[in-house]
Amino acid sequence: MMDSDNLGADDNQDVEVRCHARVSAGRSPSERSLHTCTLLSVDGCRIVYLYGGRSKSGHALDDLHVLDLEANYWSACKPKSEKPAGRFGHSAEAFENHLFVFGGQSRGQATFKFQAEAPATMFGDKKKGMREAETEVTDQLLQYNTETSTWDELDFKGGEACPAPRYKHGSCLVPERRGQARMYVFGGQDEDGVALNDEYFLDMKTLTWSIPSTSGTKPSARYGHSVSLIPAKRNIIVLGGTDGKQLENVQTPDPEFPPHKTTKSLHPMTVFVLDIDNLTWSTVSCKNAGTGAEPSPRCYHSATLLGKNLFVTGGQVHYWLLANNHYIHGAYILEIVKNQWEHNTIKGDSFIPYPGCSLLGHTACSIDSSSLVIFGGSLEATSGLECVNTFWDVATDAKQKLHSSQLPLPTPSGAYSTTFKLLVVGDAGVGKTCLITRFVDDVFSSTCKSTIGVDFKATTIEMDGKAVQLQVWDTAGQERFRALTTSYYRGAHGVILVYDVTEQSSFDHLSSWIKDVDLYSGEEVTKLLIGNKDDGARPKVVDPEAAREFAKDHSMLFMEASAMRSLNVSAAFKLLVAEVMHQADTLASQPPAFEHKLKVNQERSRRASSGCACGM
Repeated sequence: MMDSDNLGADDNQDVEVRCHARVSAGRSPSERSLHTCTLLSVDGCRIVYLYGGRSKSGHALDDLHVLDLEANYWSACKPKSEKPAGRFGHSAEAFENHLFVFGGQSRGQATFKFQAEAPATMFGDKKKGMREAETEVTDQLLQYNTETSTWDELDFKGGEACPAPRYKHGSCLVPERRGQARMYVFGGQDEDGVALNDEYFLDMKTLTWSIPSTSGTKPSARYGHSVSLIPAKRNIIVLGGTDGKQLENVQTPDPEFPPHKTTKSLHPMTVFVLDIDNLTWSTVSCKNAGTGAEPSPRCYHSATLLGKNLFVTGGQVHYWLLANNHYIHGAYILEIVKNQWEHNTIKGDSFIPYPGCSLLGHTACSIDSSSLVIFGGSLEATSGLECVNTFWDVATDAKQKLHSSQLPLPTPSGAYSTTFKLLVVGDAGVGKTCLITRFVDDVFSSTCKSTIGVDFKATTIEMDGKAVQLQVWDTAGQERFRALTTSYYRGAHGVILVYDVTEQSSFDHLSSWIKDVDLYSGEEVTKLLIGNKDDGARPKVVDPEAAREFAKDHSMLFMEASAMRSLNVSAAFKLLVAEVMHQADTLASQPPAFEHKLKVNQERSRRASSGCACGM
């Protein structure tokens, strides 16, 4: 059982959780799920290695990407040896300067075999010609050497103690004395689709597999579960998963993620604990179990240890919750010291974009004792699944203001270390999405779908010779999403209000949008009014002089634009960014009284977003 020994003093304060979309330089990995993200320290730098996964078309990916956390830069690895075949549902652990990958479902990149008895290789030689082999579940153990940038398939020992081929299993690295370590593997799904509950240790030095002789009641057969190490107590925690037995035999949009229309196919989030030294299994009776603080049964979630708290994020849940538009909470916290479940509202943004949706098959990688990064996965709704490559920062330290509502301040060198968050609001159909895609991607589509909830795009522009990173948030204009989208107003550095120059009602509704912006983003936020669809396709009905006066009365910048003709789109966005930068420079030189005024407005915004209507 877990107690508070050696875990430090009990903290009675609730954990504050902040989240924002992370914008990194370089080319980020493509959309994927069932991949791995692993943190290594290379030459004193923290590097996240993202490997493999399942693409949005269902193919196994073989690429390896690295994120330099210090430089905040993505790059694709170009190994000096042949790459392994693509795979997903594998596990990956870091030991010394190596990345160890075990198992997974692999779609082979095998060389042509001209002789029937010639063995298939997991490596592909493009010079000899390629063919796509059948998808297979593997028991291969791979090693990526970060110093030499080479892949190797390792020969392991253990005989009958070696694990059978599997994927969707769980693993963790258990440090031992004198630099030794063991990799623990539990459960998974075999090549016949059967759930497993066997367990193994791999000695990382000798590469020898062994089967631990455990006592107590271990978790039942499952896959899509989480396995987490609690190093202070030398415990391993297993949560959730599915055995796949009660899944309905119906055609699904994605055979890897069939909907769970009965809770019998999902394991509850019972806390199974393995004492590593005594090899004893037990379950923990947690406070708040059976309440809304405990996660509902789920699989394909993530569980990440931050300090004394185990963070459970996302997961595939019961189909009924999606069909009834329940909001699937983003983060649940198991407080290790208290043996207590807590559900904490995420401040800032959320990786769960709208009710009736959940994120599954993603990765959550801790980058220090108080923050983690979430990448990729699939968004599930009743309409189907959408594979994504969104990237999120989640922090638990209240001092670490990931999404500060203050203006970004320039560094002494004049560069801006803060990402600028721009928010685009207005009625449905005014062309908000078209403006954003024209600005970011320089493309236009006359058949843009209405935004559901919120969406965002990231880009980098050059202003005054400096690279400025932008997050441009696209909000739904429909009234039914109004309560949800206002939660994303906080932390905006600039807001663009859009109306349709050919639709008078969209201009008349601007006062309501301005009220929301002032209430949730603060009166000090920089605002720009754009009259879109100035393309001559339909006659104007909104007088530009009346719009200009309206903007002046509400302290807004103003410009007419056309996303279709690419008229004034880039100029409008750059005008807003320039004004935000100017205010940032002004703030840096202001006396404390000005900063106090800003904080008062921010407090009003905070109270409004939390539902408090009382005065200051």
